[in-house]
Amino acid sequence: MCGIAAVALKKPDSYHSNGGALYYLHLMLNELQHRGQETAGFFTFSAKNGKTLEGKKSIGKVNNLFLADNFNENKRLLEEYSGIRATGHVRYATSGSSKTEKELLNEAQPFYFRSGNPNRRFVLQWNGNLANFDYLKKYLNEEYNIYPETNVDTEILMYLISNDIEENYKRHEEIKYREVFSRLHENIDGGLSMILMNGLGDIIAYRGRPGIMPLCYGENDDLFAVASETCALSKIGIKNYTSFKPGEIVIYKDSTESYLINESNGMNACFFQWVYFARITSILDNLGVNSLREKLGEKLAEIEPLRNVIDNSYVIVPVPDTSIPAARSMAKELQISYEEVVIKNSQAGRTFIEKNDKRDVLMKTKYSFIPGKTENKKIILVEDSIVRGNTIGALARNIKEELNPLEIHIRSTCPPIISPCYYGTDYPTFLELIAHNYPNTVELENYLTEKFNVDSVMYMPLEKLIDVFNTLGFPDKRLCIACLTGSYPTKEGNRRSRELPQR
Repeated sequence: MCGIAAVALKKPDSYHSNGGALYYLHLMLNELQHRGQETAGFFTFSAKNGKTLEGKKSIGKVNNLFLADNFNENKRLLEEYSGIRATGHVRYATSGSSKTEKELLNEAQPFYFRSGNPNRRFVLQWNGNLANFDYLKKYLNEEYNIYPETNVDTEILMYLISNDIEENYKRHEEIKYREVFSRLHENIDGGLSMILMNGLGDIIAYRGRPGIMPLCYGENDDLFAVASETCALSKIGIKNYTSFKPGEIVIYKDSTESYLINESNGMNACFFQWVYFARITSILDNLGVNSLREKLGEKLAEIEPLRNVIDNSYVIVPVPDTSIPAARSMAKELQISYEEVVIKNSQAGRTFIEKNDKRDVLMKTKYSFIPGKTENKKIILVEDSIVRGNTIGALARNIKEELNPLEIHIRSTCPPIISPCYYGTDYPTFLELIAHNYPNTVELENYLTEKFNVDSVMYMPLEKLIDVFNTLGFPDKRLCIACLTGSYPTKEGNRRSRELPQR
């Protein structure tokens, strides 16, 4: 998870809205809010009055950071941090140990590496997870006598990059980022996309091999921008965008330069980005999120075990918001009623991206219900995925209490998640996964039917999910589906899965 974005102005400040690049960054980060809600941060670059990199970070959502509920304060902030470049981050933590507000802010991104030389100072933000974090931390200790202050992957990356920039500068008297990121990749294992902005205002963006985490860039006559998802580019008027290839670095100074470093051996894009994480308006690696989710709904309808007995006593109900496209297309295929009777509180967070101690509290405030439409009906409840089972189990109980249906049948557009993710999705152990102890899907579905006290549960079979991606022109060999199969696209992922306790 996490969302990253950066924007550069091509015309003078006076041509642009108040705040310059920061105004556009605010719009972009709001579009990426679904990717992280713990902290938000930004840095800007301005060549005026000797200023270089200045920034601000805060706990909570983007609009908290930008003081958006107070027009005068928001205007003041945009003026104070006005610049020709801006870069920002929304955080969903998969590393670190933050418990207090101070710790949360210490671990918030972007991270700032200070240097008296503007060419060597930079801010760094990224999306992903280092599978070999422990090895890299030990390497920094032993080789450079560096002891990071946090347990956040970002700090490890910052020191790896800063050390190489220092050596690179000594050799060339300029920073050759193509070489810096090439060497970086040789040392790291995991899924990552990152953006670096240096003290000269240069923006350097990189999508690491094997392309697990998404990243895209685009430009128009006024702006250059890079972001985790295309929805952030569209929001600021950039309609033509390009997905980064695995191992691609894009550098923007006064023009755009692109290099493919360490020739890629192929792509392994995280399938879960389409199924759950990404915004419905985004296009990732030329495949629309909405298109994929609609096809998943059609596939669920095709394999629905109740298909031959379904009549007008059945109704399709989505779990908002990510399941709505699949539920609609499923209802259309089955020619039965579709009702949005579960209403999500727009102020509530995504329960998946909250820690366990917050998830139960959120569930009590996240959903409300429209009575009358499903009373004495048989509900087919469509969910995007069942990971730990906490959200869907609680929701099924609430639906039974609030809506009084005759039956509840749960359908998941995602196959059973049986293995941890080491690349940036927050289920890093086997013990967290409700499906792990049931390698037989029928046994799992029977167990969950009883556990959730519903009439049936059905997962999308893995081969059917693959069929959907293939039908839309995205071969399964280009996907990371390690959490569905236990087979990882990197060496460290496979090693860690073998060493973790499985029971």
